Amino acid sequence: MKFKIIDDDSNFSVQLKYDLYVHFKDYVNIEDIEILTNDFYKINLIDTDVIFIDIDLEKFDGIELSTQIRNIYPAIIIIFISSHENLVFNTLVVRPFQFIRKSKYNEDKYIVFRLLKKHLDMYYRNIILTIKGRMVKINITKIIYCISLGHELTIHTESRDYVIAKSILQFLNLLDSTNFVQIQRNVIINLSYSKEVTKKFVLLSPNYKFNIGRKYQKNLLEYYKKYLLTK
Repeated sequence: MKFKIIDDDSNFSVQLKYDLYVHFKDYVNIEDIEILTNDFYKINLIDTDVIFIDIDLEKFDGIELSTQIRNIYPAIIIIFISSHENLVFNTLVVRPFQFIRKSKYNEDKYIVFRLLKKHLDMYYRNIILTIKGRMVKINITKIIYCISLGHELTIHTESRDYVIAKSILQFLNLLDSTNFVQIQRNVIINLSYSKEVTKKFVLLSPNYKFNIGRKYQKNLLEYYKKYLLTK
């Protein structure tokens, strides 16, 4: 698991990094919490799970930057931090997880950290796969889609592909998550990456398009409605 702090206030960022490590050391190592203070439009968030981002960056619009991040990484957890409490409602368009007020940092951090822990325990689950004789740990939130060809199942994640010997049904049972749904005889998608869902096709971030098999259309729409209700 990886956290990133996007804030040009270095002193605050260092304090936040320390507090995150203290509260989440069972989830991350200290080197997995990275501070970014410049070149915000060049950041690489592949395999990043949670970002803390200042709304009012000195040379950047934090909400605009977060919107771009959300479009590319729809499953990422965004937590806004700001000295300007009046901007909290402006952030809702990005669907943030929570908001930390710098003026009430010591008060807000305990609430937000507790909610984040609860969320991670509920949704950020790892599975162990055996690939070419080696055991590999994969976080299910990083899986975008899976395709079965013959006796092999290709798991496409944000950073790479994995090939295993399992059927679609076996892998769905292993995932045990309502975010994953079968849309063709040989295709599973993660609804967390959905940008557009219709009766005929689904568009996943960043730009994967799949047609939906006729027998799977009703089931997909039911799963998608349930997914939207949890967001």
